[in-house]
Parts: sequence; C-alpha cells; structure tokens
Amino acid sequence: MVWSQRLTAAFARSCLAEMMAKRMLDVEARYMVTEQAAVTTILVIDDDAEIVKLITRQLTNEGYAVIGVTTLSNAINLVDGEDPFDLLLTDYQLRADWTGVDLIKHAKQRRPNLPAILISGVEPDNIYDQEFWDSTLFLRKPLKHRVVVGAVLQQLSKTCGAD
Repeated sequence: MVWSQRLTAAFARSCLAEMMAKRMLDVEARYMVTEQAAVTTILVIDDDAEIVKLITRQLTNEGYAVIGVTTLSNAINLVDGEDPFDLLLTDYQLRADWTGVDLIKHAKQRRPNLPAILISGVEPDNIYDQEFWDSTLFLRKPLKHRVVVGAVLQQLSKTCGAD
C-alpha cells in the first residue's frame, strides 16, 4: 500500500470513529433528555398562541409535560398556585405593564431556585441585574428545536437537588 492510500485509509477510519462517537453522544444525550423529561413540567407563556403550540409540541415530543398559557393572568395564577412546575419559559413582551422579566421575578419570590428561560425577538431593555441572569437564560426568536431543548436541559441541570 502506498503512502497516500495509507493516509486515506487512516483518515477514513478516523472519520468513521468520529461519526460513531458522535452517534453515541447523540444517543446518550437523547437518553438524558428522556430521563430528565419523565419527571419535569415546564410552564410556557407567550401571548402568541402559535409560539405556545410550537414550544409545547417540541417539548412534549421530548417527553416533558408542558403547561402552555397565552395570558398573563393565567400565568400569574399558575405561578401563585399550588400546581408544581420545574421550569418557567416566558416571552419578554407579555403586556404593556408586565414583561417576562417581571413574571420571572414574581415567580422567584415564591421559588428562588426556579430555573427560567426568557424568549424574545428583541433584546430585553435595561436588565443589568446579574443575579437575574445567573438563573435565567435568554433565547432569541425564532426558536430552533435543538436550541430550546438544549436550553431546557441546561437550566434544569443547574437546579438538580437545589430545592
């Protein structure tokens, strides 16, 4: 075998090994998502019903239980109620007098360790509170399935055993 053929064969084995390792990581990550999802409820709030449907479908397909609402009053009732949820995912723009930031801060008064994800098509204005961002992740719309699922996993992993 000539040198170029050996190099090509070695490269092919390397690529195959990399692809197999990636596939194993994908399977392992999928298992982690499924295992985590089996016991997780996510509260999703957006004034756009289509966004709520999209996120609900994405997360339920991953095995999460999802409570989706489109009004701020329903969201506040759920946050203040006794029904448990493990993560709050809310749009930034909810109403003229309340934003997703306000809702997250309200929820954290009751449950300080509650993980949260803030979504928006624009950058939130004037949020310089480092403590807020330590426990809240920001995602920009449009939302991609892998990004949403990855963000949920990231936020939930921060709070395992925190409550």
